[in-house]
Amino acid sequence: MTAATPRRLSPEARREQILDAAERRLARTPIGQVSILDIAGEAGVTPRLVQHYFHGLEEVHLALASRLISQIGAGVIDHSRPPGDVGTRALVWGRTDRMLEVIGAHGDLWLAMGARRPEEFTNPDIQALIVGITDELVTQTLSLIDGLIEDTPLVRSVMASVALFFTETSREWLNGRLTRFQATTLLTDTLLALANNVIPALERDPSGPASN
Repeated sequence: MTAATPRRLSPEARREQILDAAERRLARTPIGQVSILDIAGEAGVTPRLVQHYFHGLEEVHLALASRLISQIGAGVIDHSRPPGDVGTRALVWGRTDRMLEVIGAHGDLWLAMGARRPEEFTNPDIQALIVGITDELVTQTLSLIDGLIEDTPLVRSVMASVALFFTETSREWLNGRLTRFQATTLLTDTLLALANNVIPALERDPSGPASN
């Protein structure tokens, strides 16, 4: 069956339309069974048009992951703020648990993303996507301890490592090797230890962050 002639959209709108279609298809089909042809059919466009915007399935997956990370922070703080004056740990725990809840709703995509590094790829578009994913995950991880620590270059450098730890912890949960309570507790107490003890100690280093 030939796809219908796609209506004219801006490049940005067309890209989002294709990603919306991929997300709908992945919501009902295991990620390993979804092809470019499937996504094109869902979007009502030709496979060639999908490949014009995305160089293969891996780039579609990464683009969806990037969009997901941009979305999961929205509402995490507002929706997880406990009523009344409950203390810092309860607040961070609630935020972290809410973020895991959103990740769990997109578990297959999150698992497919993995902890990828830009240097694994030669395609500059994929490299840029992975850099963007890491930067956004750093921002969202920082949002979990919003108000506890200042956003500085040193803090963001530390949080780049923590973002990988966050990814791997959530993967362990999604694969059933940690419970959600265990994953949330592990992430919460690690973030609080960093904010309260580790980062202040790093900031006291008289030689500066660039020294060996």
